[in-house]
Amino acid sequence: MRKSTEKYAGNSPFFYRGIEYRVEYRNVKHARIDIRRGEITVILRKGMKAEDFLQEHWNWVEKHYRQYMKTRERTLSELDKNEVFILGERHEIVRDCKLGPSIREGRITVCLERPRETKEMLKELLRNEIVKRVERYSALLGERAEKIFIREQVTKWGTCSSKRNLGFNLRLIFTEPEFLDYIVAHEVTHLRHMNHGREFKRELRALYGKEPPTKEHMMRHWFRSTFMMENLTGKNRE
Repeated sequence: MRKSTEKYAGNSPFFYRGIEYRVEYRNVKHARIDIRRGEITVILRKGMKAEDFLQEHWNWVEKHYRQYMKTRERTLSELDKNEVFILGERHEIVRDCKLGPSIREGRITVCLERPRETKEMLKELLRNEIVKRVERYSALLGERAEKIFIREQVTKWGTCSSKRNLGFNLRLIFTEPEFLDYIVAHEVTHLRHMNHGREFKRELRALYGKEPPTKEHMMRHWFRSTFMMENLTGKNRE
């Protein structure tokens, strides 16, 4: 186990009381600790010391990290390596390189040796679903997106840039339609409000029309979608 130092090289992991964390220096007004995806990331202003900040907030970190691990273990125990859920519908996984990637009649056929083909198929399917939602929510809000990107994002479900480009995580293909609705509505609302302030939340609630997903619900979707993507690309092979 490597000891933490104040010479943070890149995004290398460090440890505090046996728990791994990473450090990022950003131009932020307030330092914070992010554990939304399970990895503990300490986000600091230049000149701050990570261990001092962690020590000050350790009770909060430990509580939420333990909750994260409990939710992760419960979620993964419910999943089957031989199936995935695509936009809420169950599909049996067929691993056959002769047939090529396809989705039909409750089955998804993939080739573990050619994961890019599988991802391109899923990307096209997800893009169609997202474009319809972006058009609907944008019209309701009276805003317009410039471009839509589907990417394998590491920590976020979606993004909205200052150029009015919207980006969405490919793993959204494994979530429920209602959850996808929320993520798209969230990013479309950023076309008007590039923050998460009171007005943003008010307009998002009106646009989405339902209660937003809870933090636990979002975590469960993250674990499920990560597991399913790894099944289809061969990372979970025994």
